[in-house]
Amino acid sequence: MPWGLNSVQQAYAKLLQSVGMLAQTMSDFPKMEIGVELYPQLMALSVDMSELARAEQDFRLPLEKALMEVILPSIKENFNVGGRPPWKPLAKTTVSNRGSATPILVDSGTLQSKATSKSIWQVTKDDVHVQNLDEQVSYASYIQGGTRNMVARQFIMIQDQDFDAIERIFSDWWEDLIRTKGGFK
Repeated sequence: MPWGLNSVQQAYAKLLQSVGMLAQTMSDFPKMEIGVELYPQLMALSVDMSELARAEQDFRLPLEKALMEVILPSIKENFNVGGRPPWKPLAKTTVSNRGSATPILVDSGTLQSKATSKSIWQVTKDDVHVQNLDEQVSYASYIQGGTRNMVARQFIMIQDQDFDAIERIFSDWWEDLIRTKGGFK
């Protein structure tokens, strides 16, 4: 249920209705009224809740933090350790041409440098994704997805432990959002 101004007003109306019905069914109890002092507090709360509802629809801040603190370091680690899970070894002809079998995807370092650069990533209000990597490294999609003659070596891949770290970032962001925008300062 979204918590906008209308939701708070509806909750307030239900509260008044419930209090009124309670007073009618239990005539032995004194009538309860919401005083003039409480109304401004409820209106301030409804404004805070509306701000919170607007703010929770834009995930740019936690996505940006997740990109910088989790996603890019994880991709860099994929290159450093030869994939997670480990990539298939290079073909014998590739090893012969390069003179070495390791590191698997680091020959000139261009792909690793571009894939772990913030500049190729787009952060929107609800997602983070790669854009234009193929324009900067023409063979990137072939490496990532493989071809008929070459196995895929997914370097842009989020690990299970990354999801836990990203979840913590979102949880911390949400708690801070509630504290600052939800009126619980």
